[in-house]
Amino acid sequence: MVRTANNGDIEESIKSGGLAAIKAERIKVILNTVKSERGQCSLEHLRQSTDEEIKTELERFKGVGKKTIACVLMFCLDRHEFPVDTHVWRITKAMGWVPAKASRDEAYAHLNARIPDPLKYDLHVLLVNHGKRCPRCAKNGKPRKASDGDCPLFGSKSVTEVLQEDAHSLQVKQEADDHLLVKAEEAEEGWYPAESQSTAKQESDANHHPVIKHDADSKDYATEAVRPEPELKPEFGQPKQDVGNDADPGLHKRCSSRSKRHRAKAESEV
Repeated sequence: MVRTANNGDIEESIKSGGLAAIKAERIKVILNTVKSERGQCSLEHLRQSTDEEIKTELERFKGVGKKTIACVLMFCLDRHEFPVDTHVWRITKAMGWVPAKASRDEAYAHLNARIPDPLKYDLHVLLVNHGKRCPRCAKNGKPRKASDGDCPLFGSKSVTEVLQEDAHSLQVKQEADDHLLVKAEEAEEGWYPAESQSTAKQESDANHHPVIKHDADSKDYATEAVRPEPELKPEFGQPKQDVGNDADPGLHKRCSSRSKRHRAKAESEV
C-alpha cells in the first residue's frame, strides 16, 4: 500500500512529474488523514457532492491547489472543469485569451467562465500536449517531447516573443493611462500644466488658478507654483490714480481734501 510504503519507492514511481520528494511526503499525509477520518483510503463519497463541496473538501489538504482539484473534477469525476497548468497558462496568455499579467488562479477563473463546457476536456489535453512538444511554445524553448511539426498557433513567433510584445504593449498603454489620470487629477485640483511660461501666465490671469512651471527640456513639472500677482489696492487715504509730477494738481488737491474729511468723520465717530 502507498500509505505504508517507503518514501523512496513512492518517489521513484512519480519522479517523472518533478518534485518527487515533496509530493511523496504529502501523498502519505493525505492518505493517513483520510484513513483516520473515514476508516479507509477512499474519497468515493465525493462523487455525490457538488463541485463547490468537492473543492472545499480537497483544498484543505496541503499541496492540493486549484489545478490539482480541477484535474480530479475533470479526469476522475467527469465534471466540466478546465485545469490550468504551466503550459495552458503560458499559451493562453500568448494568444490573448487572458490578460498578459493574469496570475494562474486568475487565468483559471477566467478560462472556466469563458470556455464552453463541451470543449474543456479536449482543449486542455491539446494545449498541454502542444506545450510539451512545440519548440516555440515550450518553456524556455525546450520541449519535453519530440516535436510533431510546425506550430499552428504562432507561426514564426515563439510564445516568449509574443508575451514580450504583449508585455511591452501593456506597459505603453499603462503609461498612457497613468498620464491621462495625472492630467485629470491636476484639472480637478486646478493645476494646469502649461507648455510655456507665457501661456501659463495667460491662463493664470484668465482663470486665477495656480499654474505649474514647465521646463521645456524636461518632462517633469516643477513643484513650485506660479500664481497671478494680486492687484494692489490703494491704502486708505491714498488716491488710486498716479499723483506724481505729471498728475493733475487739482485732482491731487481734491483727493487730499476728501481724504481729510474721511479721517475727520472717522475720528468724530470714535
